[in-house]
Amino acid sequence: MKKRKTVIASLAILGVLFITAGVSYAFFSYSREGTTGNTITTGALTFHYEENSQGISLIDAMPMTDNNGIQQTNYFDFTVTSDTSSAIKIPYYITARRKGNDSSLDGSVKLYLAEVTDKGEQTESEDAVTLENNKTISKFSELSTYTNASLNITAAKNEKILYEGEVPVNSTNYTKDYRLRMWFSNTQGDITYNQTITGSCSDSTYTTRETCIAAHKDWTDVATSTPQTFSIIVNVYAEGESQVTPAVTPYVIGTKYTLDPGDGTPRDFYILSVNDTTNEVRLIMDRNITQGTANPTINYTNAMAYFDNGDGLTIKNSWTNVESIDLPGAQEIADAVGNTSWDVTTATKTDWFFLDPENGIYQNTNRVANASNLSNFRWLFNYTKGCTNYGCDSTTSLSSPEATGYWTKSLISDDSSRAWDMSFTGNLYRNTISDSGNDGVRPVITISKSNLSSLIN
Repeated sequence: MKKRKTVIASLAILGVLFITAGVSYAFFSYSREGTTGNTITTGALTFHYEENSQGISLIDAMPMTDNNGIQQTNYFDFTVTSDTSSAIKIPYYITARRKGNDSSLDGSVKLYLAEVTDKGEQTESEDAVTLENNKTISKFSELSTYTNASLNITAAKNEKILYEGEVPVNSTNYTKDYRLRMWFSNTQGDITYNQTITGSCSDSTYTTRETCIAAHKDWTDVATSTPQTFSIIVNVYAEGESQVTPAVTPYVIGTKYTLDPGDGTPRDFYILSVNDTTNEVRLIMDRNITQGTANPTINYTNAMAYFDNGDGLTIKNSWTNVESIDLPGAQEIADAVGNTSWDVTTATKTDWFFLDPENGIYQNTNRVANASNLSNFRWLFNYTKGCTNYGCDSTTSLSSPEATGYWTKSLISDDSSRAWDMSFTGNLYRNTISDSGNDGVRPVITISKSNLSSLIN
């Protein structure tokens, strides 16, 4: 992925469903933050991409002409392959799901999908990839809505069909490389900005801001003072004639999902642990639930009882889409970062460790992550006070009176007056259970694998 200052593009694959006559393959949701070269295989379909976080987003982006839009170097590449020998053709859909419920910019965003071959991008030839409704460029609002009752994909999911492809009969080496671009339209009336007019737009030749903007379609003389943001999630679904039956599929630690736990508010969570015996997934929220409250820090005893009283109980009762809600376990965190030799039942208070190993060794003498070398596990301590210098995303570093970390539910084996906590300094550390000035509550929810896909926003 190439990046520019005004556009941030990234991608996660939320679903692949491949169905042949009489055979149902897996439906699953997957993305791995911090990983390059992700390959997902289910049955006869493989989906490969070179992205590392969820969605394609335009952030603080300026409008541009269609000509500039289709030539921009910000794009998402992905590949669909199949080795099926099915006796029937298998249609599949490439879709774009808008994140959030705000539809005000649907008519302002344009999308362009091309097939990439050894001859370059194929968009004008007889075999050109075209968007739905036989267009090579289309506004999000012009695309048809994708629904699938079996997968609980309703019109409310805001999912649009970009392209309908097809795996031919007896295809044992089907490969398609795709490239998707997205931008804000610069056509007058498609988008509304609050402008600060500079350069030639202050020329008295133009009587109004609108005529000035219309005369400068490249927008080089217009600076936005109110940035516009629009994000989509790209999905691929392939289906045949048989009944859709979602199946159990891999779930990867560190996978980020935006989902509604039941109170109508989408929140970001990361997979913390997976139980293949019970077919359940535990996800940790990206920030403390106590952040921004009157009491952002509390002691261990109150943290353990948080979801049984007051505001915590209200949250627990309103998060109706989850099976349970509690604190993370210290062992869960150790396992999530790969320190599987660490044992919470025997670890003493001196056995704390940095999340990022040094040369494959987990230790507490030399911190690897810092402000210029971000932690691979920063999703576990983002949104803590003062975390910038220790490898978190700088935009998530908080200030007083917010918490410097959060409690786990695990007491320390050799000292019952202390419990393990996750620190802003990027390490699983220790804290006295009576301390009420440093740690907050970061909720972990439990969801069945079968219900996870229906909750994704």
